[in-house]
Amino acid sequence: MRLWTLLLCGCIGNVTEDNYVQKYSPEYCQKTRRCNLGYFESEWSDMNDCIDEVIDDMEDLIDKKDDDNCDFEDDNALKCLETLGAADCEDYFDGDAFEDCGANKVWDC
Repeated sequence: MRLWTLLLCGCIGNVTEDNYVQKYSPEYCQKTRRCNLGYFESEWSDMNDCIDEVIDDMEDLIDKKDDDNCDFEDDNALKCLETLGAADCEDYFDGDAFEDCGANKVWDC
């Protein structure tokens, strides 16, 4: 719950490859629930289910990026989290909320 509170207040703190998934997943799930409730409810039973699935998917992505010898870009990951956190639902649907979160932006291959 402490992490969730930090994200809501905009106090993201230091972002590393080790904590990126834990910071990204609740923000993604909260934004999806708020902006696209029908999709959220069709995919996940609750917030914890969403977070768990996003964590699993992101950990698979991190493993692939590690296998490809990609470098995690801390500053770009922080920008992703800030952009996603500040986005409104229009940004969500336009894709602007995720513009800084692409794998090729957060990792340098």
